[in-house]
Amino acid sequence: MSKVFLSYCHKDEQHKEDLLKFLNPLINETHIEIWNDEQLDPGDDWHKEIQEKLKEYDKVVAIITPNFLASYYINEYEVGPAIENDTHRVIPLIVETCSWQRTRLKQYNALPKNGNAVQEWSNKNRAWTEIAESLADGLDSIEEKEKVLVKQAAQDGQEKKLELNEATKKWLEELDLPFNHPNATVLTLSDIFIPPHVRSITEDASDLNNIIEAFSEDLPKQKIIYGEEQSGKTTLAKKIFSEKLEKGRIPIYLNGTDIRNKNINTWLDKALQSEYYNSDYNVENMNDISIVIDDFGSCGLNRAALNAILSDLYHNFESVDLISSDRFRYVSLDLEASEFFKEYEILPLGKKKRQELVEAWISAGKKDEIIEEELYGRADQLMDRLDSIVLRNVVPPLPPYILTILSLASVNSGKEMELTAHGHCYQYLVYQALEKSNISPKELDKYMNLLTQMSGWIYGRNSLDSKGVKAFFDWYNQIYLPVEDQNPIQMLEQCLLLEEGQNGWQFKHPYVYYFFAARWIAENLYSTSFKEETISYLLENLHKQECANILIFVTHHSNSVEVLEDIEYTLMGQFEEEPVTWLERNEIDFIEEFIKEIPELVMEKREVKEGRRVKAEQEEKAENKAEELEEIVEELSPNDLLAQVTKFLKSMELVGQVVRGRAASLPRDRLFELIKESEFTGLRFLHYFLSISEIGKEEVLRSIEEVLSENPNLTNKEVEVEAKNSYLLLTYGVIFGIINKISSSVGCTEADVIYDDMENQFPRPAIQLIRFAMELQHKKRLDIERVKDLSKEFKDNIACFKILKELVVQHTYMFPVEYYKKQQIADALDIPLEYQYRSQLESGGR
Repeated sequence: MSKVFLSYCHKDEQHKEDLLKFLNPLINETHIEIWNDEQLDPGDDWHKEIQEKLKEYDKVVAIITPNFLASYYINEYEVGPAIENDTHRVIPLIVETCSWQRTRLKQYNALPKNGNAVQEWSNKNRAWTEIAESLADGLDSIEEKEKVLVKQAAQDGQEKKLELNEATKKWLEELDLPFNHPNATVLTLSDIFIPPHVRSITEDASDLNNIIEAFSEDLPKQKIIYGEEQSGKTTLAKKIFSEKLEKGRIPIYLNGTDIRNKNINTWLDKALQSEYYNSDYNVENMNDISIVIDDFGSCGLNRAALNAILSDLYHNFESVDLISSDRFRYVSLDLEASEFFKEYEILPLGKKKRQELVEAWISAGKKDEIIEEELYGRADQLMDRLDSIVLRNVVPPLPPYILTILSLASVNSGKEMELTAHGHCYQYLVYQALEKSNISPKELDKYMNLLTQMSGWIYGRNSLDSKGVKAFFDWYNQIYLPVEDQNPIQMLEQCLLLEEGQNGWQFKHPYVYYFFAARWIAENLYSTSFKEETISYLLENLHKQECANILIFVTHHSNSVEVLEDIEYTLMGQFEEEPVTWLERNEIDFIEEFIKEIPELVMEKREVKEGRRVKAEQEEKAENKAEELEEIVEELSPNDLLAQVTKFLKSMELVGQVVRGRAASLPRDRLFELIKESEFTGLRFLHYFLSISEIGKEEVLRSIEEVLSENPNLTNKEVEVEAKNSYLLLTYGVIFGIINKISSSVGCTEADVIYDDMENQFPRPAIQLIRFAMELQHKKRLDIERVKDLSKEFKDNIACFKILKELVVQHTYMFPVEYYKKQQIADALDIPLEYQYRSQLESGGR
């Protein structure tokens, strides 16, 4: 490709037009690209653009006239430097008679032939035809000679190699946002990058087979990947670039804003020069090039140009990755050429990906030093905190949010651990969003108050239409000091805190609304009638996501004792007709025979990393099902049974957040009562479940038998036995699940003394198992002596002994445990280790 810069004086505009009139038809048949300053866009810095084009284009065609020779700019900034520095091939076109042979131009072979000015030709068309043909042929000849020289250089072992320049290498490792990390002074992208999952949007979105990792070999080579704001689009583009480079390809990165016309070679050549050393390297096989375009939708070209670009990319390059915002998806529907590309969307980080990111974060700066026990223990602590914040998409599970929370939790530890409490994380996220938009520090508090009061107006309405916005600001500016920005709504939209929906303005993410609505409620709790009405409504509808989350934030914003008392009374009122189930032997002896028939547990030798991966995948599926169920629960009345069950679960989670956030400031007796009522509520629900399970046992068995009877390989007796076992397995599973749920919801590392008080006052099997599960879940500590004591305690309680065994064995699959400790556990719980079990089987077989 011959790239030609056309230099002329603006007084000679007509000569330029004459040249292009005769040259353009020939250009279409050759590999010539011509640029002149007429192609500048409105608003361009014309001097800067001209200088950049001179760097990009290595040949200069000069229209020589007296005006040209007299031009200060041309001599000082265009042709003059090109001649002086010998950086370009200069081709003079003599159009008007002048003294060009007395200038530095005399060293160049000029057109027309012999340098006879076009002005002197009797047939001007013949002169321009000769110039156009000679120029086209000459440029083609030059290009062929250059190819021969490159080929010869390769044969002689002197070929220049493309090498990524230092600026590009640095950019590939830079994070878009600075994150404080306790181990890594400079955190790089390679330290913490986790490949996201993407999902095909041209196939069935509900089909899990359409979800695939972003770097899978199964993905097509030509694709468009869409992503919402802050989903990691630019980061993905960088890593795609790096991956292509590692595979020996020549990746070229562009941003959509770099694309100003449909001529792809123009902007690809420019990108090649800016990203590599030796950018004059001749790429003989175009299939070696990989195109990566970030923010493709921002190029701002019309439909015809976009279609032309997509078509050219598809037909000329076998590897094309276009990354764009969700908004461009709707534009692409009108682009015929977009059908050439498979389309995908970046998914939020599910449980498995969040766990990978957390482990990468912890390992950053000490990958070769950190031991598994430290890695997984710390990872689970951070995951517990993270899940309580991003679960169910209250905070979008997107990389910037998760990394911000990890940064806050990792850097603020020890004495400042209270800063990582639930509410403080959200407050930090909001402040960060405001600061990113360059809102001055003195205006931050004004914006926080503005958002608080706006949430009060939106509370109960969900959004504000244009009239509502006007009414709000009329009211606000009378009561409070106005913010200095001319258009605060637009500023908050830029901060990604507000968005305009179909019904008006609303908070962009649920967490922002919950946080500020709770702050507004907390500010108005001085009004008794308001407090009673609002808190009662929130507690009555605790099964709804909005009410549960707002109430969590109310406990963060307010130190009101009355609110905690109301939460406690709500707990006491749930399943209040039911007694607490202590899991004494006489309460659950009906499943003893069944448990005896279950094959004994074996402590298998498993790879901890694989075990954690499998568990994360299972929990991710459970999260997805929970979100589906939550949509159903949202529509239920508070008296519906499913709503009551959800309410009890959220009540325990609420208390857990209060305990974790305010353990250091709440009186000990208040903490004890909150924890006691939470655990008792869970155990009352368990009694309720066991009661209705026993009452409806026959009906449940008949339902299971109907399903099993469809299997022709089972006899009637076998169907009956299988049905009974399925029923008992379900019952046992619920008991095990409730123990785990209570311990995970209410437990934390800050309130050991209270949990000890609970066990001392209520030394019953259920409380003992909950306490033991808390130790495993929140402290990742397996106390062998404690295991021995409980195994003696549950010697005659087969069901609780079985639960104890499962808790311990599951822990050994999730965390590395030394062999000698496993041997002690095996002896205490009568669980054979895997190799022992095989030996026993082999002995029996002989």
